Amino acid sequence: MRPSFRRASRYLAAALAAAAASLIIVPALADKPPTALDRPISTTITAIPIDFDRDNPDRKEFGKLIFRGGLNLFAKSSYFGGYSAMALDPSGTNLIAISDAGSWLRATLDYDGRNLSKA
Repeated sequence: MRPSFRRASRYLAAALAAAAASLIIVPALADKPPTALDRPISTTITAIPIDFDRDNPDRKEFGKLIFRGGLNLFAKSSYFGGYSAMALDPSGTNLIAISDAGSWLRATLDYDGRNLSKA
């Protein structure tokens, strides 16, 4: 391979890598809703129960861990979503979370026996 062709190939590879990176980075930097609020707002959250393993919904034990339940959460509020930091109180009923955009969520979880309900 000639040196000029090799150099051009490197530049092309670098340009393609930069283009691919921009396709990933630009959406991540897209406008997020403002998170500075004058007061707390309430919103309705819809919860749909999910299984840990769709192919085997009766499977609940994973070594020493027991899957108690999971919920897929939806809300119409532009402030809702992207929660990556969550904490439960010792009773497991009070949840506090912070989103990637900086908004906070406080919720009370309902249980049906030992499993999360779809309240």
